[in-house]
Amino acid sequence: MYKEINTISPSSKVWIYQASRELTQDEQKDIQIALRGFVESWQTHGAPVFGSCDILYKRFLLILAEEDQNAPSGCSIDSSVGLIREIENKYQITLLDRSQIALMNTDGDIFTKGLNELKEAVSSGEISEETTVFNNTITNYQSFESSWKQKASESWMKKYFKN
Repeated sequence: MYKEINTISPSSKVWIYQASRELTQDEQKDIQIALRGFVESWQTHGAPVFGSCDILYKRFLLILAEEDQNAPSGCSIDSSVGLIREIENKYQITLLDRSQIALMNTDGDIFTKGLNELKEAVSSGEISEETTVFNNTITNYQSFESSWKQKASESWMKKYFKN
């Protein structure tokens, strides 16, 4: 059962999928329709899952589920991943690659770096202490609201800035 994102419980489970490229307006519109349709009919063991969805920065797909009512598990989570795979295939994008880290420079431009490229990007100055890092490993909405975006120097990347 779909809920507006601003009414979702802070303890809701959140899944963040990062697109390998910026989505066009038409793609965003189509994907938002697909996400919302999925959430509206999402069920776990025959009971509705109360959830929400969104697309942020033309690149991040969010699916949220309130776990204090009918928490998704097993097959219901698998069905959400199935939707993500369908979106990947239809739009020729990657959404499940966790080895690519999304960052935003001080101009607001989003770019990605592979995990193995981060140290060099810091050394070369491409990534600074002020660069925003998106933490897509966040698992609940409260943490998403407070910690999804962090300065690199205040994130798990801080080890790269030690002198």
